[in-house]
Amino acid sequence: MSRIMASLFSYRAHGLLNTVFPVATRIIGLPSISLLGSRHHQHCEARYVPRRAVLYVPGDDEHKISKLPGLHADCTIMDCEDGVAQNRKEVARETIRNALATLPQGGPERTVRLNSVASGIAEEDLRAILSGPTLPPTLLLPKVDTVEEIRWFADQFSTLMKGRSLPVPMNLITYVESAMGLLNFQNVCEEGSRLGQSAGFRLVGTVFGSDDFCASMGKQVIHPGQINAVQKAFSPSARQLDWARELISTFEEHQKLGKGAFTFRGSMIDMPVLRQARNVLALALADAAR
Repeated sequence: MSRIMASLFSYRAHGLLNTVFPVATRIIGLPSISLLGSRHHQHCEARYVPRRAVLYVPGDDEHKISKLPGLHADCTIMDCEDGVAQNRKEVARETIRNALATLPQGGPERTVRLNSVASGIAEEDLRAILSGPTLPPTLLLPKVDTVEEIRWFADQFSTLMKGRSLPVPMNLITYVESAMGLLNFQNVCEEGSRLGQSAGFRLVGTVFGSDDFCASMGKQVIHPGQINAVQKAFSPSARQLDWARELISTFEEHQKLGKGAFTFRGSMIDMPVLRQARNVLALALADAAR
């Protein structure tokens, strides 16, 4: 827990609610683990993998993926999740599977972000990626809120990798993106490390997804006299309501075009920001209902 909190070292003013939230994603490395007695490996020490700059690329965008060999980011993530529109998920799986097999080997780490367990489509991602001729060195599993979700992943990974040996364990990086995920973080790490020893993966780090985390948080007061002041401070302004309505409308138009991430008013927009926009409208509706 302290490692997570220590990573929240930089802050920016957040335009939606006139408050301060932690700056975006940072991968936090977890202590290395020796896999003793694994059915895949007798003994394997973790090697250090630098991940200073981590670049996300929509998994359905073949043109952008083709440019990866010319980029010099320590780590590139071919995305099946928020960067891909719902009606393009299957295209993303096939594009990523082909890219892993055809892109030049070596150089920067090329990884794959799956959809969350809760989405109901992570199994399709795993089947496509783990049945390909070339496996990624690292998988990223977003929105891990509970120990049951890491158990589900371990069971699926073990089943799909049955009969296929790995020279070294596959790396796994999980995401903390909600209050529930933060509360269960230690248990998730301990269970993931334990299960990985027999399944054939190594839990090597976690990502703190601040945008989704902010969208999941609520507010607390300890005296009735604070209620009006706090609710007023966290109520959206007319400008923020206009921003939210326009963003949601633009998002829906891009979804119809099969685009997950897009630029809106000079900023890159994906699902976490959309959730915050929906929260802004929900706050306005709650005020109107009172």
